[in-house]
Amino acid sequence: RLMGSGYGCYVEDGTGAGDIICQTGSQPTPAPPTPSPNSTCSLLSLGNTTCEEGTAWIDLNTLEECTDYLCDEFDFDFLVSKEMTTVLLKNTTGCFLEEYSGQNATDVCEAVDTPVPTPVPTPVPTPTPTNVCDTLTIIKQSSTCNLGSTPADTDIITACAATLCGLMDTWDMAHGADVNIRLMGSGYGCYVEDGTGAGDIICQPGGQPTPVPPTPSPNSTCSILSLGNTTCEEGTAWIDLNTLEECTDYLCDEFDFDFLVSKEMTTVLLKNTTGCFLEEYSGQNATDVCEAVDTPVPTPVPTPVPTPTPTKDCDTLTIIKQSSTCNLGSTPADTDTITACAATLCGLMDTWDMAHGADVNKRLMGSGYGCYVEDGTGAGDIICQPGGQPTPVPPTPSPNSTCSILSLGNTTCEEGTAWIDLNTLEECTDYLCDEFDFDFLVSKEMTTVLLKNTTGCFLEEYSGQNATDVCEVSSPTPVPTPSPEPTCDV
Repeated sequence: RLMGSGYGCYVEDGTGAGDIICQTGSQPTPAPPTPSPNSTCSLLSLGNTTCEEGTAWIDLNTLEECTDYLCDEFDFDFLVSKEMTTVLLKNTTGCFLEEYSGQNATDVCEAVDTPVPTPVPTPVPTPTPTNVCDTLTIIKQSSTCNLGSTPADTDIITACAATLCGLMDTWDMAHGADVNIRLMGSGYGCYVEDGTGAGDIICQPGGQPTPVPPTPSPNSTCSILSLGNTTCEEGTAWIDLNTLEECTDYLCDEFDFDFLVSKEMTTVLLKNTTGCFLEEYSGQNATDVCEAVDTPVPTPVPTPVPTPTPTKDCDTLTIIKQSSTCNLGSTPADTDTITACAATLCGLMDTWDMAHGADVNKRLMGSGYGCYVEDGTGAGDIICQPGGQPTPVPPTPSPNSTCSILSLGNTTCEEGTAWIDLNTLEECTDYLCDEFDFDFLVSKEMTTVLLKNTTGCFLEEYSGQNATDVCEVSSPTPVPTPSPEPTCDV
């Protein structure tokens, strides 16, 4: 194959080249007979995606017979016969027939016998393959089609390759019903080959039809729905899956949203440029849908408390970066909680971070990966939930206690002070947190460190942080009595 100028313009061993290089010779192209002015050829015209009323798409015999006429009379790139087996190409190298390989070609139309005008309906023009290509869709980074469509078969993908490549990004790959066949995007040359690993899926109409929920009457459950934010307002409650399915059309028509999730958190209603449809919930940061609940008759009784939503539990979770232990008063989160709160947690994580909970063999992948839970190790952050050993509350020191005479050193304590031990660090935790600004304070045993940051002020195991010393006044150093000067004269 000859590699183009982008590769450096050289010849090498290899297959997969999409173009062919030809030289003069071999069997000459047969010259079809020149049509007389009254022949079929002189009645031909070019359509766009369909032939006009009173004309029809020509067959291969007519295309071959009228090749010269078409080449001389019309400007075009590709003309295809209705059998879609042969195409007439016209370019700088000439005007010639070759096998059709899915180019987005123009139809050629010929006059048909016009029926005597009668009240009968006008015949519907024969649909062209272009219509079929226009019904195809590509779902990026997915292996399933939306409801109402099904993975496209290989023959249709091959015939519509040019149209599909126009919908794909330059270096994308997409498959249809056969995951072992893939369409390579325009960056590769826009061709179909054997191969796996395609990230997008090509869909054609068909499969399970999109369920049409019943149109709600003005007084039905649907007409009293509203959108919450993270909780539903007083007097409303989060809807269940049955209501979400029943009111799909109403919600799609009446509200602007990206994702709506039912309280079971199993199904989500998506609304985007491709449509409005239900699919399995996979942790998107979704909006709650609320419905009015029965309001009690006004009496002196207290207003019922709204049903809490899972979001409140998610808000209690914290992430400790680059750590494998949780702070005192919290414990590693379980996998079910992490999965249910994935969207909230991904909002707390950096784009490409990974975090684990109690099970170090499960990890939450950050938003850069798509925000999902998977089997795997190597996560650097830990997700914590309330629980575990409560943070010990040290006794509040009196003004004259050891704590009130503490000071911060740098790398050493000043003369007359000494580095405090762990007992003093634990006893004076509150005093130090309230009185001083610092990042890390370490006891002289170097086993425990006091951390102060945006999440709080707490003790944890010392792991080598560049910490500040805490100093306390030491016992006065005795002043040495000077010895008398020796009398050398004696």
